[in-house]
Amino acid sequence: MPLQVEVHHNGRLRDLFDAWTSLPVDPSGWVLERVRCRVEGESVNCHADYQRQKSDADNVGLASHMPRQWQFQPRSLDVATFERRLLLPAQSRGVAALSAYDSGLIRLQRLSAKFAAVSVGSPQQINALSSLSASNHTTGGSPVRRTVSIRLALRQAAVLEQLDLPMRWQQIDLSVVRGAQIDQQHGYLMVTLKGDWLVGLAHRDKAGSHAVMPDHDAQTKTEPQPNQMHTPQANINGEFHEID
Repeated sequence: MPLQVEVHHNGRLRDLFDAWTSLPVDPSGWVLERVRCRVEGESVNCHADYQRQKSDADNVGLASHMPRQWQFQPRSLDVATFERRLLLPAQSRGVAALSAYDSGLIRLQRLSAKFAAVSVGSPQQINALSSLSASNHTTGGSPVRRTVSIRLALRQAAVLEQLDLPMRWQQIDLSVVRGAQIDQQHGYLMVTLKGDWLVGLAHRDKAGSHAVMPDHDAQTKTEPQPNQMHTPQANINGEFHEID
């Protein structure tokens, strides 16, 4: 049986972003600071962190703005969170069909005009037997993983559906940038994704040792100078309706 590896379905990231859009940004004397999402298998645990800004604000007022399917958790006098568990489905991909490093870099390069920053880490061997869905290990190599980090404006997040790379996401966060400058790559709502890109096979050479793809310096796109101011709206959907 061909070896299979489980990777996340990048097209389903939009379900996570859609869940964020219902969150209020500045409800009843509180402000949204960030949304932290940690991925474990197909489960995504999200925490939306709110900071109390006005002395007369209380938890009752904040909870009254909580969207459906989120749960309220008080943390301290001035901090509270909305919490929710979401699904990020995985799909099986044949190890032999994993994309090569060079072709994967080209895909990232072609999408990078929409990114504020992107970086690719050094190659690391992974334990094939613990990562594969099939136990019949018949090939002479194992996948290699490279850590990928992407930062982009939430309004550009649809471009991730074109990211045809076998990814295992680990962390997906939203940050609220007060007084942000707006340009093609930036907004006042910024998404940061971190995970492992599974890259091809590390084939054996003639001596029988594993040959790992040559390392390259991390590919990082520096942030351009901003050119426009943005004012937050009443909720995260405001990212799509900017005000000069």
